[in-house]
Amino acid sequence: MLKQDFEQLRKRMVENQLQTNGIRDIDLLISMGKVKREYFVDENMQTLAYSDMDIKLFNTDRYLMAPVSFAKLVQLAQIKAEDVALIIGCSIGYSVAVLANLASAVVGVEENAELVKKASEILIDLDVGNGAVLHGDPLKGLASEAPYDVIIIEGAINKVPEELFKQLRDGGRLVAALENNGSQIATLYKKTGKEIGEHEMFNIKLPPLKLNEKEDEFVF
Repeated sequence: MLKQDFEQLRKRMVENQLQTNGIRDIDLLISMGKVKREYFVDENMQTLAYSDMDIKLFNTDRYLMAPVSFAKLVQLAQIKAEDVALIIGCSIGYSVAVLANLASAVVGVEENAELVKKASEILIDLDVGNGAVLHGDPLKGLASEAPYDVIIIEGAINKVPEELFKQLRDGGRLVAALENNGSQIATLYKKTGKEIGEHEMFNIKLPPLKLNEKEDEFVF
């Protein structure tokens, strides 16, 4: 597919998918209209990169999230230009590339070493200077770079690990899709002092964040 064809697909994604589904954050719309989703999928899937669907990434259990679901989750975080953001389970780094246009710095944590390598190469190709993908345990976040203004969990989970709340700055936000009796609820957490406020916002559908750790290691 030609370069101009992908540019047209990005434009249609913004106009026909995002703007018609409640995405009003202008900076987010501009960023998703610039970042080349086709770079983040296998070559034989590039023609589907801008479809409103989750795309399985190579031979892994990770996905490139559907544009609308991803945008709704990011918009909920209310990212500001001075924010430092952490993305949990960032897979191949598309979210890092998008948030790099919104925040001052972005770091993603991913446990699949192959995806980390690919993500790092793509971010270099796209000249993303304020975002990086690191190999590590997503459930533990990245305490060495904390505190964060924003934490986004890229995939549905049952509970948010307490360790991630500890890495939030006072006034920081964490967004996650929580499994709830077969459905998912986009949930916004806000930290005030030592208190964590929880706000259920809307139904959403994300691929599950499948990790090697046991379920009972998730705690409130």
